[in-house]
Amino acid sequence: MGFYVRWVNLVMNLVHTVQFSLDFEWGARGNTQNCRHMRLLLDGYCRAFGQQINFGKSSLFFSPNTPASIRTQLGAILGMTMVDDPEPNSLWARLIKALYFPECNFMEATKGSRASWAWASLIEGRKVILNGARWLIMNGAQARIWTDNWITNIQRGALWPAPGAFMDRNSTVETIID
Repeated sequence: MGFYVRWVNLVMNLVHTVQFSLDFEWGARGNTQNCRHMRLLLDGYCRAFGQQINFGKSSLFFSPNTPASIRTQLGAILGMTMVDDPEPNSLWARLIKALYFPECNFMEATKGSRASWAWASLIEGRKVILNGARWLIMNGAQARIWTDNWITNIQRGALWPAPGAFMDRNSTVETIID
């Protein structure tokens, strides 16, 4: 599948139970063919890493404007149930937020001096994600112009201010969008 052996070994040594969320937008391409491809990718992942996805504990969340017929079809292909409330509102997610980052979001949270093994693992996993992640700019309200990775095809991912220019580190992309 194209993963470097060193990276796979590192992840396998750190993680014993995998829980993840696939969050993507299919838009007009949210069809049964693409869903079957996703299922093949998930099955390939399981074969490659000797893991199994517990589809009984897995669930799908759709935006409110997704027709019920599409939800049912895609859920059947993936073998997952549909939920009305996304994972960020689950009890475990609210507990982690209250304990470790009550005043900011997950991407800005710090490890802290008395972090549990689970929290420390999430912070380490975030580093791997952030290495190649970019913000998806919708209205630009969350991505910061000067510090967040939001521009593709440039190494740093964010803009650099001109030398000597005033820079508010917290200015968001929405301030430069018409």
